[in-house]
Amino acid sequence: MNDIGTQLLLELRASLPGSSVYWEIEPTPCGFRGSVLTAQHKDMKFTMQFEKSAEDASVEALDASFIEQVINDFTDYFDRSIYPKKKFTRLI
Repeated sequence: MNDIGTQLLLELRASLPGSSVYWEIEPTPCGFRGSVLTAQHKDMKFTMQFEKSAEDASVEALDASFIEQVINDFTDYFDRSIYPKKKFTRLI
């Protein structure tokens, strides 16, 4: 896994206490293409699948706003969700 992937995982775990956060498919050192990040809290699950090319993901991963955007997407989902059982997948 690359350094940005590890940082993203650690920051997301800190932002979502009590949730299980893990990579279903870890990012490669070359980028995030094909990797899948999941957070689960009780019966709610949010999955983000990264589909950009390795070049795009590498450039974007170097930008701190990329990490902030991903963390915001996850935290917004759990903050706004009103349904007790729900699954959601987002492709970026």
